[in-house]
Amino acid sequence: MLTIIEAEFCAAACLITMGALLGKCTFPQMMMIATIESVFFTLNAVLLFEFWHILDIGGAMTIHMFGCYFGLAASMFYQPTRAIEDANDRNGGTYNSQLIAMVGTVFLFMYWPSFNAILADGMAQQRAIINTVFSITASALASVYLSRVWLGKMDMEVLLNATLAGGVMMGAACDIIVDPGYCMLAGAIAGLISAYGYLVVNAELKAKLNFHDTCGVHFLHGIPGILGSIVAVVAVACTHYNFENETQMKALLPKWESRTVGEQVGYQCAGIVMSLIISLLSGGLTGALTAKMIPMPAKQYDDTVNFAHVEYGDSEGKEVYPETEGERPQDYQLQHGTEQD
Repeated sequence: MLTIIEAEFCAAACLITMGALLGKCTFPQMMMIATIESVFFTLNAVLLFEFWHILDIGGAMTIHMFGCYFGLAASMFYQPTRAIEDANDRNGGTYNSQLIAMVGTVFLFMYWPSFNAILADGMAQQRAIINTVFSITASALASVYLSRVWLGKMDMEVLLNATLAGGVMMGAACDIIVDPGYCMLAGAIAGLISAYGYLVVNAELKAKLNFHDTCGVHFLHGIPGILGSIVAVVAVACTHYNFENETQMKALLPKWESRTVGEQVGYQCAGIVMSLIISLLSGGLTGALTAKMIPMPAKQYDDTVNFAHVEYGDSEGKEVYPETEGERPQDYQLQHGTEQD
């Protein structure tokens, strides 16, 4: 069972990576990237958990940070200038598509506590669930509040993504914080920073650094993952104040008998740095190799190569059929009928 859960965590990191690359690479490139990333993900996890014994129960470091920066490093080799220009104006959603995507956000909101708590047991599992609920709720409220203040209305990109930043924020510390007020504070901070990233910083990164992130994983997984890892450092440093007896400390810290709390804090900091180094270097290498060895897509953000009856939406949500420059194609009429039928 544990092996299956760890495999699911690896798949989650690969999905985060694909969020940075979606629309800019082909299926064969995706498969090769995911295969190589799985190797480096396992290498990083073994180093951090088996040798350094860091605390990261929900994967703020090893899943969210790693998957995000692996993908962002790889994306630098996938024609970011062309992606930013988006000549066909297809890198975006319509009102209907974003409304449907809210189903995914709702499911993530409901199941994030179990994701963070699956590897814990006893009271630690209870703490992980409750702390994640408080944190993700606070991030949802704070991010929507900032959107209302900044724009005067709710932004769908913030609603779909930044509302979940609190779940990532608790990824490394959800089982070692005993005061839910701190979890709400951390979640609110994550929501505000994530929302500001979507509303302002993403556009600045595109304009000034040629930095392209298709699904915005940087401000949902990357930055909240780093912040969550820092929260874990603080929480570990405060374990003497939160846990009163040696039995609790032994259950919490895997190397309690041979390490001081200060040494564990050092290993937590080293884990953050090492995850960033491995993800950036391996992601850049993988991106360079796959972009060079496998042909790039002729058109970016074009699903017609792999899927039949592709319908794009314009800014008003009207269906656009690329095969006939906006008109309903004949084969679609034959199979689905006309609106009058």
